[in-house]
Amino acid sequence: MSVNVYYLSVKKDVPCNSYWDYTIIIDAFNTLKYETSEVRTIPKQEKAIVVIPARHHADAVAEINKELSKLDKVVLFLMGDEERVFPVDKIQHDNIDIWVQNPHPDKDDSYNRIGTGYAPHDLSGLDYKKDTELFFSGQITHSRRQEMKQYVDIQKRDNWDVNYTESFTAGLEPKQYFEKMARAGYVPCPSGAVIPDSFRAFEAFECMAMPILDEINPSGTINGYWDWLFDDSVPAIKIKDWISVGGYIKDTLPEWNKLVNIQTAWWIKWKRDFALKIKEQIGDTDFGDTTAIVCTSPIPSHPDTRIIDETIASIRHHLPDAEIILQIDGVREEQKDRAEDYEEYTSRVLWKCLHQWKNVLPVVFQEHMHQSGMARETLDLVKTPTILYVEQDTPLVTDYEIPLKDLTKIIEDGDSNVIRFHFEAQIPKEHSHMMLGPEKRHPELMRTVQWSQRPHLASTAYYRRIIFEIFSSDSRSFIEDYMHGVVHNGYIKDGLGSWHQHKLHIYNPEGNIKRSYHTDGREGAAKYDNTQIF
Repeated sequence: MSVNVYYLSVKKDVPCNSYWDYTIIIDAFNTLKYETSEVRTIPKQEKAIVVIPARHHADAVAEINKELSKLDKVVLFLMGDEERVFPVDKIQHDNIDIWVQNPHPDKDDSYNRIGTGYAPHDLSGLDYKKDTELFFSGQITHSRRQEMKQYVDIQKRDNWDVNYTESFTAGLEPKQYFEKMARAGYVPCPSGAVIPDSFRAFEAFECMAMPILDEINPSGTINGYWDWLFDDSVPAIKIKDWISVGGYIKDTLPEWNKLVNIQTAWWIKWKRDFALKIKEQIGDTDFGDTTAIVCTSPIPSHPDTRIIDETIASIRHHLPDAEIILQIDGVREEQKDRAEDYEEYTSRVLWKCLHQWKNVLPVVFQEHMHQSGMARETLDLVKTPTILYVEQDTPLVTDYEIPLKDLTKIIEDGDSNVIRFHFEAQIPKEHSHMMLGPEKRHPELMRTVQWSQRPHLASTAYYRRIIFEIFSSDSRSFIEDYMHGVVHNGYIKDGLGSWHQHKLHIYNPEGNIKRSYHTDGREGAAKYDNTQIF
């Protein structure tokens, strides 16, 4: 649906936009594809999102209320007010959700909370590379920063890159600053002047560095800030006494790669959920038609990402804007020798999710879950009526178009549950006994009792049914290995009555039907032949 976002300033001498701390919400609005405009007055309408530079409007609440009264429903963002001078409790509206940036625990516990966010600098040109243990560049302006400097200087090692500056953004050019942060493993994040929040913490998340988050503000009146801000247990180092900075690094360094991958997956999901909460609050129920699900697990080519790159690119060719949920499986016992390469591969993929791919949600599993286990954990994230399931090494073709919108409608109408995209030009004769002929209402579809995990479009509700009702609650297996027997044996036993429970099809247009192919991630090796839990 169409949603308007207004960057509002009722003061002619105060800019409506152009603030660094707007970047985090601008990214959310771009993800949601909402129309944005800068205004001095709001047009009367049903609903809108309104963003105000709050610090500059502390004395203009009456004017703000007058503008908000033109809307039946409003989602209000009060931005850039670290000192918390804007009187939020004086906002008057009968149907409003309020977000407070730089919130204070003693004043803002009942509002939606958002931190400072990150600076508006493009990191997409950087590759994932870590060769510096710690990086800090910034001012030393109050007691918490002085304490940090004292103990960083005492414990400093050769691989620590530390630069103290005279003023905000001084010392390093932005490009150099972010290049250095992107190469760092740890970033000390001392408190801001009033609350522990700071750009640096969010920039560390964006750079896949582990922030060392200050829990206490300079006056000592705020403690435990970060978990409160996010209303979640933040997977980062949180520090009360800077004397411990070296100890925290020493303790976490052996598992740094794993820990930062967990942190980054959490951060990407937080940004995704933040956008979805805005969408929910403004009453936008349009999630599109299809969510792609891609599963990945250790293969010989890792840490190289070329195979997953090709698959993601092929999906984007056909679904430019759809969300992709990337299931990153844990390492099975037989593949422990690949664990280090796979962790590095995961890091490179997470970097791409942050800065190169768009609208890709990675879900990182810490233990081997296999396809059925990962599906059980991730299907609740799907908001669309259909899913496009693609294994990591089975891209869609890009030299033929696939009418996904038309095929989605067939599934939504209940005429099919699964439409598979074949990897050969024709259906092989040896598979003909599993084909039941063309679908009468949709002759481009071939009815089949052959389940294959090759790329397929499927009803989300149907997928939930098979995963939660046919597979066991602790299932960890290839989906195909079980479903092939369920579908085929059911047809042998009960005929078409069984087929109608599953309604499987192959996309079978005239001519060449090949719509997917195989990049052979296992490089010819056989599947692991071990007992699987179905």
